[in-house]
Amino acid sequence: MLQRICLYLTVAINALGPFVADGQSVKPGLPSDTEYTTMREIECSPTNGLRPYIDFNRSQSGWDVDISLRAQVDCPAKTWLKVTNIVGSKLRLCQTNGFQIVSTNPAVLDAFHLPEQTAVSNILGFHFRRGRVYQWWGAGRPGNEGILDYTANFKLESVFDVSPTNEYILEVTPLIYRVGTNEAVANLVEFPPVKIMLLPNGEAKKIEEK
Repeated sequence: MLQRICLYLTVAINALGPFVADGQSVKPGLPSDTEYTTMREIECSPTNGLRPYIDFNRSQSGWDVDISLRAQVDCPAKTWLKVTNIVGSKLRLCQTNGFQIVSTNPAVLDAFHLPEQTAVSNILGFHFRRGRVYQWWGAGRPGNEGILDYTANFKLESVFDVSPTNEYILEVTPLIYRVGTNEAVANLVEFPPVKIMLLPNGEAKKIEEK
């Protein structure tokens, strides 16, 4: 009886082999998550004492994009306010042949028309009172050198009509507001744009400008 049970188990494991990889279900014809999910971090040029980092997390469904800023110097409390859209940056996307992919997403479009100067109350009014602390970079606390905080998180396929099997060139210009000493007025800060080549195999490569 024991030998028969072992035989049944062996047959079952062999039958499931093509559909199981490292304990994860795999759809036939699609690469497994362990093969296809990868994270690529792109370091951007700094300005005003902050350096942006862009993380690209490639999965079966597409690209997850995270934008964060790291302090290069100490800064007082309530110095930086995040912009009020999910992309946190100006985005331009094109195919490798130069054909531009135009987004109709309001967040992408609005990022090109943010006011150069605005009242802090206008930015904070984007949230209910309890959520306003999250609009401040670093939650409004004093920022020590090296502190990191996210400014945006979005799925590329939610703001552009893209296919995960194609190659693209994405230009990202991170944005943030710098608050004046009176904490009443905020001025828009644009970081130097960065171009990234996105490949179907999960690679994200920074394109160095000559």
